[in-house]
Amino acid sequence: MKKLIVVILVIAMALAIVACGGKTDEPQGQAGTAPEASQSAGSSPGSSSGSSPGTSQAAPPEVPMPEAAGGVQMSTFNGPTGSVTRYITEAPGKSTKADPTTLYLGQMIPVENGNPGFGSDSAFYEAVFDPFITFDYDTGEYVGYVIKDWKLADDCLSMEITIHDNILFHDGTKATMEDIIYSLYRLSRADLSRQSDKTIFGNIDFDNCEITSDYSGKLVFFRPAITVVSGFTKAWIFSKNHIETLGEDDAWWDSTMGTGPYAVESIIQGDRYNLVRNNNYWGDVKGSFEKVVIRYYAEASTMYIDYETEVLDIIVNPLAVDASRVINGDVDNTICDIYPMLYLAVVRFNAFMNPELMDINVRKAICLSIDEVMVNKIVFDFLGSPTTALAPDGVGNLFVGAMKQDLDAAKQALADAGYGPGELKLSLGTNTNNVNLNIAEALQAQIAESGIVVDIITAEPSVNLNNLRNEGPDIYDFAQGFLIYTALEPAAMLNAVSGAVGANSFNAIIDDHVDELAVRASLATTVKEKNDLITELQQYLLENYWIRPLLNQRVAIVYRDYITGIRVIAPRMPNINAVALVG
Repeated sequence: MKKLIVVILVIAMALAIVACGGKTDEPQGQAGTAPEASQSAGSSPGSSSGSSPGTSQAAPPEVPMPEAAGGVQMSTFNGPTGSVTRYITEAPGKSTKADPTTLYLGQMIPVENGNPGFGSDSAFYEAVFDPFITFDYDTGEYVGYVIKDWKLADDCLSMEITIHDNILFHDGTKATMEDIIYSLYRLSRADLSRQSDKTIFGNIDFDNCEITSDYSGKLVFFRPAITVVSGFTKAWIFSKNHIETLGEDDAWWDSTMGTGPYAVESIIQGDRYNLVRNNNYWGDVKGSFEKVVIRYYAEASTMYIDYETEVLDIIVNPLAVDASRVINGDVDNTICDIYPMLYLAVVRFNAFMNPELMDINVRKAICLSIDEVMVNKIVFDFLGSPTTALAPDGVGNLFVGAMKQDLDAAKQALADAGYGPGELKLSLGTNTNNVNLNIAEALQAQIAESGIVVDIITAEPSVNLNNLRNEGPDIYDFAQGFLIYTALEPAAMLNAVSGAVGANSFNAIIDDHVDELAVRASLATTVKEKNDLITELQQYLLENYWIRPLLNQRVAIVYRDYITGIRVIAPRMPNINAVALVG
C-alpha cells in the first residue's frame, strides 16, 4: 500500500464576484489556442486612503517583455488575465515529432498522489478530472462543464443544478448526482481535501441538500453563497463507489480514477505521471495522443536540456535565461508563450512558533529591508514584475498601499524592538528549487543590511510544504511563498491569513482583528460587503507587516512548432486536453 502523501500548496483560493441570480450556460469546449486580441477584464490598480510609515501609493515599475531578435516573430494578445506574448523562431521548415503517439511535458511541480484536493497545480489534474464549472480565460466568463445548468436563488441560499446524463468514469460507470454530493462533501473536509476553499464548500448544508433525480439536485447553503460559481471551478467529480471501495490509501495512486480525457496508467512518485487516452470520454474535447507523460524536474536547467535534445515536447516555467534563448532565436522550430501567472510571491512570518515575530518592529525591520525591484531582477528578470500589492495584476481593483525599501527606517525599527546589529538571528525557509533558493539568497543579503542575521534552511519540495504547516522536521521563522489566484477575483488571501476560516500553514496570522475581518468577509451576504471587508483586511495586513508582497510571476511555456492548441489554465499550466499536432 502506497503511503498517502499529504501535500499542500502554500495557498490556493479563489473567490468569485457573481451576482445572486440564475445562469444556464451549455458547456463549451475549453479554449485550444492562444487568446485572440480582446479587451482585458482586469482593471487598473486603485488606491486607499491612509498609509503607514514606510508605505507609498506608487506601484513599482512594470518590467517590459524583451524585444525579439531578428528572425523571431513576436506578437501580443490580451485577455482577462492580462497580456500574453508569443515568440516564434522561424526555420526553413516545420519540425516533425518522432513519436506522434505520445506527448512529453516537463514541469517543476513534484509528482504527488492523484487526489486534486491534496495536489498542486500540475497539468495532471485537468487531464484526469473534469471540473464542475470552467472559467474561460479568453472571455472572462464562467461556463458549465460537468454541471450542465445551474440557477442560484435570488437570496443565494440555494442552487438548483443539472449535470449531463452521459458522464462516464474511467471504469465505464455513469456519474450521478450522488457522486456530485459526495465530491462536494469531500471538498468540505480539511482531512480529505486540504487545498479546497472551505468558505465555499464548508458553506454547504449537506443535511438539507436534495437529490431530485440521477442527474439533478438542489444544494442548500448555511449563508448566502455569493462566490459559489467561482468556487466550483476548483471542484471535480469523484466516484463515490470507487473511493469507498478502495479506501483513501489505495484510491489515489495508480488506481486514481476520474472522468477526464486521459486516464491514469501509473504514477511514479517523484518522477512522472503516465496517462493514456480515455477513448470513452463523454465530453467534446478528445485527447489527441495515445499517451501523455508528465515528468518532474527538480532543476529548470535540466528540464531545458531535455527539451533541446528533443526528450520533451513542452516545458513549463523555464528560467529567464532559457526563455531568452528562444527569444534570441537560438533554438529553431520553437515557440515561447509568456503568460501572467497569477502567482504573487510574498514573505510571511511564523509568529506561531517564534514569539519574537509578534513584535511589529521586527516584522517592520524585515519588510523595510527588502527591495522587491532588485529581487525580481536577480531572480526572474522579465519573467516577473515587482509589486507591493496583495493582489496580482489583472485580479482586481484592490491596490491599497505599497512598501518600499528604507534601510534607515529598518535599522530604527530593529533598535525599537530592542536589538543591536547582529543580535537577532532568524531562519528563512525555502525549498531546493533553484528559483526559490535565489529568492532566499537575495532576501538574506538585503535583510542583513538592516542588522538581522538570516540563516537559510532548505528542504525538498514536499518536506518544505510540511514545514510551512509546522508539521515537518524544520521550523522556519519566516519564508517566501506564494498567494495563488486561480480566478480573476479580488480575494485570495482569506484562507491564507486567518486560522478562523481554515488557514493551515503558518501564514495564518495570530491577530484577533485579522480573524474578525476574515470571518466577516466569509459571512458577507453581498459582493460589495465582501469586497469592502477584504480591502480593509489588505490594508491592515500591509500596515501591520504580516505579509510582504514581492513580485508577480510570469510563466513561460516553451514548445515545438509541431504543437498547436497551447492554452494556459491559471495559474500556470497548459491545458493538455486541447494540445494536438499541427495538421
